[in-house]
Amino acid sequence: MHDADTAPYDKRNFVLMLSELALALRSHGLLLTAALAASETIASISYDIAGIVPHLDFINLMAYDYNGAWSNFTGHNAPLFAGPSDQNDFQRTLNVQHSINYWLSQGAPASKLVLGVPAYGRTFTLANSAVNGLRAPAEGPGQPGPYTGQYGYIAYHESSLDQ
Repeated sequence: MHDADTAPYDKRNFVLMLSELALALRSHGLLLTAALAASETIASISYDIAGIVPHLDFINLMAYDYNGAWSNFTGHNAPLFAGPSDQNDFQRTLNVQHSINYWLSQGAPASKLVLGVPAYGRTFTLANSAVNGLRAPAEGPGQPGPYTGQYGYIAYHESSLDQ
């Protein structure tokens, strides 16, 4: 998501929608939860966090897909912390710790946050097979798994198959 992908009033309209939806659901004894982007980069332009918190019973933070085939280098799908291979300030924000701290700093109470953990991995095609590891140059997604058939993605149950 980029700044151009969202209108200035989208944040406010999302709060209004959640407010009306929460009122309707709670009148029937139901909860309202949402699965939302965890990363500061996306959350900061997409959500009025302080505005949505009162309307949600739980916030499921999608703390994954920090790296993938859309990058030109390899990286962990859901790193817990920034690491030595992170080369700039932006890369140092692409981790679970930074995301959780960002949401807390914006007014989300810890009691409402639910950490989304991926049961899959992201795969890459290396630009040069002799150069591998974190931040190795990549030229696209890796081969698909035998069951999911999706390039750049491997499900947990595919990761341990003898191939």
